[in-house]
Amino acid sequence: MASFLYEERISAGWRFYILWVVMGLLGWLSGLALEFIIFQNVNLLFAVPFSGIAQGWVIGRHEPVWILFGVGTAIAWWIGYGITAQILGFMGLPTLAELALISLFGGALVGIPQWLVLNSQIKAISWWWILISAINHLLIIPAFITGAVLMKFVESFDKYINTNTEEITE
Repeated sequence: MASFLYEERISAGWRFYILWVVMGLLGWLSGLALEFIIFQNVNLLFAVPFSGIAQGWVIGRHEPVWILFGVGTAIAWWIGYGITAQILGFMGLPTLAELALISLFGGALVGIPQWLVLNSQIKAISWWWILISAINHLLIIPAFITGAVLMKFVESFDKYINTNTEEITE
């Protein structure tokens, strides 16, 4: 495991993707478990923030942004969740439709601070990240889509950093 984590940090690639997905799922599942313990039901109030914090740790292995990434994800999700839940409460939609709309809107809002944080370090990250985040949350498959997209950017960034570091040391 130690060699896997070391190799992932040196050159992102598929190791980054696997770690991103695993940490996202661990955060998601621990958040769901905490929700069930506290509220006796699951409402995604902690699952998404915990997943964002766990994924922030993964991106933090390459960029010094993990705290901003995790906190931004948590705050944006709570705002999105709160606004959407209030609006949908008046509409009286069925639970599955509510969950889908909360996930779509909350995912888009989560994408905004994530994009701002990632774009500050990896300039190639496009505003499309917001749409990708919304789709990822709508499908309720944490980390699979965003991990695949982000893997390519981090891999390119690591190659750029390694190339420039070698030029400086020569």
